[in-house]
Amino acid sequence: MAEITLEKLQEQITNNPELSQIIDTALGDVTPELKQQVFTFLVQCKIKPNDPLFVLMLSCRYFHLLSLDFPKKIENALERGVVKLNGEVNEKTKAITNDIYSSAVASTEAEIAKSVNRLLEKQDKPTKKKRWLNS
Repeated sequence: MAEITLEKLQEQITNNPELSQIIDTALGDVTPELKQQVFTFLVQCKIKPNDPLFVLMLSCRYFHLLSLDFPKKIENALERGVVKLNGEVNEKTKAITNDIYSSAVASTEAEIAKSVNRLLEKQDKPTKKKRWLNS
């Protein structure tokens, strides 16, 4: 039984269009380095391309290598989500704070205006002293 090497595996894949199409479908969107890792794994397992386990092992190794990045991708997605959420909360908080500030200023201005009007009304009313001086 001949030992399978990476070169022989590549040659057998190239010579078999059906197998080549399966591999292109399975590994079409990966980097050459990841493809190389998958093929190296298959050679280490001594699985020949004509073995039915070849496609199964190809898929398993491909998904295993992809899943190695999942925790980091999930962490990055969560970090982006938290940053986005914090930004939205800050914007809403600023808007609410501005509304409260505007309300407080308007309320204070209204109270000052009322006080001034009351003082002016008191000033215009004749007091006993003013009536006595006028008479």
